[in-house]
Amino acid sequence: MRCIVRHNYTLVELIAVIVIVAIIATVGAVRLRRSPAFITIDKQVNTIKTLLAVSRNAATRLGHPVIVWLDRKEHTLNATWAEFHGKIKKPIAKIQLPQGFKLNFHRLDYDPNEGSQVANLFKLYPDGSGSGHDILLSLHRRRVLIRVSPLTGTIQTRELEDAE
Repeated sequence: MRCIVRHNYTLVELIAVIVIVAIIATVGAVRLRRSPAFITIDKQVNTIKTLLAVSRNAATRLGHPVIVWLDRKEHTLNATWAEFHGKIKKPIAKIQLPQGFKLNFHRLDYDPNEGSQVANLFKLYPDGSGSGHDILLSLHRRRVLIRVSPLTGTIQTRELEDAE
């Protein structure tokens, strides 16, 4: 006589496996998915870094300083080249900052007037050096610091702790 053995799973075992798979999938999806604020600020940081790199290269190519400045009324970041005595000559690049972005810049010996419409952020020189400012870009609670080295003009970014 043959004995037939069936390997069936109980309903409880099947439900337990489904729950475990759902938990693993949820944790994985949360880690892989980034919020729109993270994606938006990352994109804007890359755009600003590109504007600064193009401006640095233009200063070297043209043999004149390039000024990167913020127009608070239009909410744009602009780059123009200037003669050494400061007369603005030709626009190089312009980017529109999205609504909700807050842009601050810092230098130890310079505190810009918040009420002014135009604020100079950086001056990039033909030898590749820069004025050494920092840009602090914030959206919601996320903050990213963009720094231009005063000696080499290299552009560095650093994520800061969430603002409370």
